[in-house]
Amino acid sequence: MSWEDKSNFIRFFYTRRYWGDCLNFLFDNSLGVSFWKRFILLKRLYAITFATENIPHSQQQILVFVRAILRTPRSSDGVIVEAGCFKGISSAKLSIAAALAGKEFIICDSFEGLPDNDEPHDKGIYGRPLTFNEGDY
Repeated sequence: MSWEDKSNFIRFFYTRRYWGDCLNFLFDNSLGVSFWKRFILLKRLYAITFATENIPHSQQQILVFVRAILRTPRSSDGVIVEAGCFKGISSAKLSIAAALAGKEFIICDSFEGLPDNDEPHDKGIYGRPLTFNEGDY
């Protein structure tokens, strides 16, 4: 086993707090793809996670979007759009899900960060105050 494989193995166990979400995803037969395709998808999502630093989302958050993409009927018209890609980590992950769902995936970004704004923001999904400053993301 190479050092990289050992490192990824250790990081996988470090992320055990998401195991429940991963198992639920693997055994969710409502997603329209086989268990093995879900397994390979999950493995690829973790490979992207382990290859990058300072990830602005959790695997749990990505799986919410992946489930929504996979549940989109193949017969439906339309594309999957990500508005704002920051470092492109979520784009890499969501593009795999879109391909698996047979959907075109379009990424839109200004590459300039957020514009100045005075919009009021309350708390995020984790109960912490939200701030969106000019140039962020």
